[in-house]
Amino acid sequence: MKKLFQYGRGRLRWRNNALYMDFHVAGRRYRKIFGYAQTGTKYEREALEEKARNALGITVEAAERALFDRQYPTYRQLSEFYWDKNMAVKEYIVDDLCCRKSELKKLKFGVEHFGDRRVNAISTDDVKRFRMALRSKHPEWSNSYVNRIVDKVGQVFRFARAQEVWLYDQAPADERLKYGRVDMCVSLVNPRHGLPKLTEEYAEPLIPTFDEFKGFLEYLSEPAKMFAIIAAHTGLRKRNVIRLRWDQVDLVNKRIFINSHKGKGKLILAMHDDLHGIFMKQYRSYGPEKSEYVICKPDGQRFTDVPGWRDAQKRAGMPKFCFKNLRNMYCSWHVENGAEMGLIQRALGHTTISTTARFYNKAQAASTMLVQSQRSLLSAAGSA
Repeated sequence: MKKLFQYGRGRLRWRNNALYMDFHVAGRRYRKIFGYAQTGTKYEREALEEKARNALGITVEAAERALFDRQYPTYRQLSEFYWDKNMAVKEYIVDDLCCRKSELKKLKFGVEHFGDRRVNAISTDDVKRFRMALRSKHPEWSNSYVNRIVDKVGQVFRFARAQEVWLYDQAPADERLKYGRVDMCVSLVNPRHGLPKLTEEYAEPLIPTFDEFKGFLEYLSEPAKMFAIIAAHTGLRKRNVIRLRWDQVDLVNKRIFINSHKGKGKLILAMHDDLHGIFMKQYRSYGPEKSEYVICKPDGQRFTDVPGWRDAQKRAGMPKFCFKNLRNMYCSWHVENGAEMGLIQRALGHTTISTTARFYNKAQAASTMLVQSQRSLLSAAGSA
């Protein structure tokens, strides 16, 4: 039962009808690698040992080479590490197929350009040439989209430098081969730093008046109309509105709880009386006993998108009015009604107030007014 044979610098050992590997690259001693034998017969044990020899023939050699050569990982390896350990586990990436495809597409542009180059050989000039290649190959892309693709390169390096959870010496052999010596990247300089962004053209968001928005609602189906009204009252993102569940709505205290908004902390929103009446009506028609989602399909499943939004855009003559503009509308209407920008910032869940200012369609006019008032104050101080 304790059959032992030598394999290179490592050993395979049988313990309690399970095949273990005793090898320094595998981490701790006696790592189980091929499970248990069903009967423990001689033929079954020999077949399992043969399977182990074939698998270890590649993994042991490559793991040893990576351990002793101490080479930096390639950009392809670092990108896979960034996606598997960071992006792929985020809630808004897991639940949103369109968002996952978009983020993965931006990541692949860098992988196609840098490929198997060692990350320590990538400089700021290389990132600049990568950006120039994107501009020449896709001249129809906006500067904003190109900046987001280039920023993804910086995010890959930043995550590798900041991570402290994944340790090479304690990682499984398959992860060592896939990611390489990521632990060596903590001392790298991020090549994205020092490269100014391309000038982005600011496009004023389409903010309808109250009468225009009311007319637009007439072209929407009943579920889409509910989505739009909730977003206009709360300023929530589309994915938060679509996935809103009854356990996130407190009808007694008139509160809405968003557990995670764009991967950040909890958001608590007060509920307007009109919105509370809509929720109460929806609760009586489609309560938690029918579906866990506030707005759902007839079978109780949630929607993946706002139904009929594009058709309503065409029929209402507002082709550029997208669902995100409801957040802009929420911000603009409250600013015009005298609400403080700091309160709107917390309601929208923005980290900085400058982001909230971009959502306000009259931010440039407001900035001009502030500059003019500042000049008047300075002139008054000079005359005094």
